[in-house]
Amino acid sequence: MKERTSVECPHLDLSVEDAEENCSKYLWLLTDLDEFPMFKPSACTVDCKEKMLKIIDIILFKHYKFSRDYFEDCKMVFGQGVDGMPLSEYIICIEENDFNERTALLTNLQYINGKIVRLCEVPKENDDTRQEEINKTITIFVSILNKIKN
Repeated sequence: MKERTSVECPHLDLSVEDAEENCSKYLWLLTDLDEFPMFKPSACTVDCKEKMLKIIDIILFKHYKFSRDYFEDCKMVFGQGVDGMPLSEYIICIEENDFNERTALLTNLQYINGKIVRLCEVPKENDDTRQEEINKTITIFVSILNKIKN
């Protein structure tokens, strides 16, 4: 068996900062079971373990949020023969503040004061129900993440 110092940790190239900057950077790695960055007991450290937990939380929560927001924001467009907007295009639109005619046609996003605004997030009178649903969903998601960690 190799000594701990001679085996390289497979997570050295992964960083929390990169995960925070680009939510899709490690998504393929974390969701493809064949590519998943396996923990190596003879090489990985406690710091590595904590780093990977942070990266997983960041990437999967952002992916969850973008995926959910995507379906909330998509419009039904009848009789126009328009292809839908892929999730990747939606994410680029949000992250890069890139609004165009296609975005206006296919989503409930608006370009207001130089920023993309999700219309479903614009506060409405007496709209506490939606926030309660979001809070419940986030609570469930966090509890699932905590179970996975343990």
